[in-house]
Amino acid sequence: MTFVNKVRYKTAAEREDVKLAVLEAMDECIEENILVDFFEQHREEVVEVSIYDYDEEKVRKTLVDEAVEEIVVKVVDEAKKETTQLNMINLIIKKVKKEKTLETIASELEENVEDIKVLYDIVIEAAPEYDVDKIMKKLNNEND
Repeated sequence: MTFVNKVRYKTAAEREDVKLAVLEAMDECIEENILVDFFEQHREEVVEVSIYDYDEEKVRKTLVDEAVEEIVVKVVDEAKKETTQLNMINLIIKKVKKEKTLETIASELEENVEDIKVLYDIVIEAAPEYDVDKIMKKLNNEND
């Protein structure tokens, strides 16, 4: 692991080129009497394999980073959608409690009647408790 750690340190901390980092790590290992015969006999192969492995590791890390970013974007979008729905539910509940009609509520919220009708109907069904969690579940079942 000494050789690998040296290469990783040089490429990460010292920001060296992979090939240069591998060559320097081999030289240091030889000076420290670590795998001397192996590094002297297989110097070029070690460089080629190390560069290939490093590139493969970098590709894997990039793929993981991209997947994580994609998941984060999806979760944030879902959270925004849910927050918007909860806000709309609470606004409609307040207006229904004031006995406002669907048309009046749509006008006051600057929404189309068709866009909020399903939600309005679910809120009306939930009266008088107006359990927001139950309303959300029913809304999500309607949208599925």
